[in-house]
Amino acid sequence: HYALYALLIGAVISGVVLQFARGNALPLFGLMEIPSPWPANRAFSRNVKEMHELLANSLVVFAGLHAAASLFHHWILGDRTLVRMLPRRGG
Repeated sequence: HYALYALLIGAVISGVVLQFARGNALPLFGLMEIPSPWPANRAFSRNVKEMHELLANSLVVFAGLHAAASLFHHWILGDRTLVRMLPRRGG
């Protein structure tokens, strides 16, 4: 779980840094924009883009493995791990 959270936070932060490294403003839900704190830097933005892609792809892989592990527990091992994660029914 910690790896998933770390990758999620890292991907978001690297995405923000990438936007700024390109010299672009960061839009906030169409309400406002945060201007880039530094000028565009092509070499730096390429490096940040590679890091962002690595973090995002790793996040997808780890999330898929996490989902596969829960299904393995449910169908192969037959334990109640997946059932315990479901919300309780009212009543």
